[in-house]
Amino acid sequence: MSDRERNADPTSIVSYWRSIALPVVIVLVAVEVQRNWGSGSGWIYLFAELLLGVVWIGSLLGHVRSKRMSGAVIDIALFTLLLCGVFLPSLSGGRVGSEILKTILFWAPAICGWWALSYHDQFRRVLIYTALLYSGLYFLEYPDSERHYYEYALIGVMIIGLGRLIAGGMAIKFKQDFEKLSAQTSDAPLRDPLTGVASKMSFEAELFHISAVANRYRFPFSLAVCSLDGFDHYMDKYGEDAAIDLLKRVSWQIAERIRTPDTICHWDSNEFAILLPGTTEQDAIKVAENIRLSASTIPNAGEGEVTLHVATSEHQFGEDPMATFDTVYRRLELSRQDAREDQTRMAATWR
Repeated sequence: MSDRERNADPTSIVSYWRSIALPVVIVLVAVEVQRNWGSGSGWIYLFAELLLGVVWIGSLLGHVRSKRMSGAVIDIALFTLLLCGVFLPSLSGGRVGSEILKTILFWAPAICGWWALSYHDQFRRVLIYTALLYSGLYFLEYPDSERHYYEYALIGVMIIGLGRLIAGGMAIKFKQDFEKLSAQTSDAPLRDPLTGVASKMSFEAELFHISAVANRYRFPFSLAVCSLDGFDHYMDKYGEDAAIDLLKRVSWQIAERIRTPDTICHWDSNEFAILLPGTTEQDAIKVAENIRLSASTIPNAGEGEVTLHVATSEHQFGEDPMATFDTVYRRLELSRQDAREDQTRMAATWR
């Protein structure tokens, strides 16, 4: 699944909320560690902070299990604090844990909102967790004598209802985007209608796939871009049919000089992109030179009015493949400049 499809997938809304909640919770617990440092509550907050921090670091390092556990770890840390707040005051004579319930009470609306958003498709779990939360808070001696327990619980229920409405609306929007993207992808042609080589969308999909595999298994691949300089003038002079015929002949010549695993794409009006899996920079240069030489075999290309320039670049591990494209285009511009000084070195001209 591509990045765009993954972002539109309705199930990604859960991981979206959890990716936001985990660092926020870590910061809040760290504040409580500092505020209660030196007391028994401080050590309890420190334990929760370490638990959350380990999972967060794992998710940042790309561990799939850590990402999946992020929501559960937040809940474990929360209920651990809740249990400590309920039982430790009676065990320690009120010296340890009384402040924990006050802190949880303060953040209870936010906690309910987190559950409503993260578990928007598991409403029973949200109700059970909320019942457990306010059951624990029931043992708290409320500092505000003018407010009662049911008022705090009512606020939590209202937040859950609001969060459920927001999550439901976002889930519908995600689903609509996903269905729209799926329809566009299924309807998109795999072949360029003018030349018969791979379409731009098909090429991009293959490029990102090869890039992901290459980064994981550390094998090289290269990109090449072929540009037909003078193509627009050629089309104005000889007509659109002649220009399309020229594009077809150039694409066929290139296709004959690359391997079966390689992919050629009609990238732009006068440009072709070539994906070369398992190819180093040195081998890609040889391919580019072979393509340039093949240009001389195409007859009647405007009596030398169109020139073919080819540039290559090897993908660097971990690099965005579009950044590799930027490198290729910079080298392509340099090749044009060099060609103005020495036509035989970097360009092939049809005569």
